[in-house]
Amino acid sequence: MFGTSGIRKIFAGYGDESKNFTPQSALNMGLTIGTYINGGTVVIGRDIRTTALPIQLALTSGLVSTGCKVLTIGTVTTPTLAMSMKFLNGDCGVMITASHNTPEYIGIKIWNPSGLAFTEEQESKLEEIYFKKEFRTVSWDKIGSITEINDINSIHINEILKK
Repeated sequence: MFGTSGIRKIFAGYGDESKNFTPQSALNMGLTIGTYINGGTVVIGRDIRTTALPIQLALTSGLVSTGCKVLTIGTVTTPTLAMSMKFLNGDCGVMITASHNTPEYIGIKIWNPSGLAFTEEQESKLEEIYFKKEFRTVSWDKIGSITEINDINSIHINEILKK
């Protein structure tokens, strides 16, 4: 499932998740990440691909369904997402992107609180949860929240200028 830097597949609205990244894939990954971090805080950024927003919405749905607090930071670069982990005290970060791949591709990169990418061991644990579908459940009154953070790009620029 995970490659050299996250997950990258061709976007499809539905279908074979082994070949495509679908909103269902994103929903299940949200449930997986929320289970893995036990309902903590997740920072989500995305690139400019047209498919990034539906993936973000599905991913967010899975996360809040496991009790996560989701902080969306909008359209950002991957380094901005990494920096925001420390600044926003995230337990996990998700960048929705396919990097240099052509526009039909979409995927995710997952980050630790330190701003470093998940290790292979962490990715293996996510795969185990994902395929077993043994997701954390919360009652209706423990559903997570969504907060939009609109100034993270300015904060990142200011952090760079301080150095």
